[in-house]
Amino acid sequence: KPNRFVRTWKVMGDMPKDQIDHVRHVGLHALHEKDTSYPWQMFFSQVSGEVPLSELLEIKMYSWFPKIAQFSLKMDAPGKVKVGLSSTKAITMVVGGEALHETTPEITLDLPAGITPISAVISRDAKDITSFRVELLDGAAQVIGQ
Repeated sequence: KPNRFVRTWKVMGDMPKDQIDHVRHVGLHALHEKDTSYPWQMFFSQVSGEVPLSELLEIKMYSWFPKIAQFSLKMDAPGKVKVGLSSTKAITMVVGGEALHETTPEITLDLPAGITPISAVISRDAKDITSFRVELLDGAAQVIGQ
C-alpha cells in the first residue's frame, strides 16, 4: 500500500498584528475563516513527507510563538478519516472549526462532505522537533492543494 503523506501545504507568512490579535481573541479556528486573507504561502514537503520546521516562519503570537501549516482534505461523502502525525509534542491540530487540544499520534476525524481545512499549530515548546509529517492512514479523503 503506497504511503499517503500530505505533500501540499500552505504555511503562514508574516501575519500583521491585527490578524494575530484576531486569532488570539476568536480562537485557532479563526485560521480557517474564508473571509480573512491570511498571508498563506504554498509549500511542498520533502519526498519523505517531512516539512522542515526551520523553513517555517515563527509567528509573533505571544507566548507560544507558533509555526503554522495547513492542508485540506476533500470528502465526496461524510465519513471517518484516520491521520497519523509524526509528532504531537506542543502541537495543536485545528480541524474545521475545532481545535483538538489532545493530540495523539493517530487521530480519527469525522469529516463532512466537501473540503475541510486542517492546520497544525506548532508551538515554540516543540523545539526538539525538526520536522513534521502527516499521513492519511485510512479513509476516503483526498488531500487537495489550495
